[in-house]
Amino acid sequence: MKEAGITIDGLRAVGGAVRSPVWLQTKADITKCNVVPLKVREAARLGAAILAGTAAGEYSSVDEGVKRTVMIKDVYQPNENMYKLYNEKYNICKDICGALEEINKRL
Repeated sequence: MKEAGITIDGLRAVGGAVRSPVWLQTKADITKCNVVPLKVREAARLGAAILAGTAAGEYSSVDEGVKRTVMIKDVYQPNENMYKLYNEKYNICKDICGALEEINKRL
């Protein structure tokens, strides 16, 4: 997305993976973006509740519903040293894939 010129301020994290601080930090380190888990892990359910609340008149708009209900739990900031390490390993993996291309064709 960055290569396409899209500004990324951070990544929101929802679902079961939010329970793992190690995984959240790893995502931040690999992507070099802040990873922000939300207090409510079940985003689909929260979205449905916001839509229902808007339809029932509890919120004047979906934006108001989001502002009143979507809350940040933590912020995981990337570690530059880990980013470099992961990037180095990623480049090695790409080299391995390239080296195996002919063998994979034969398989």
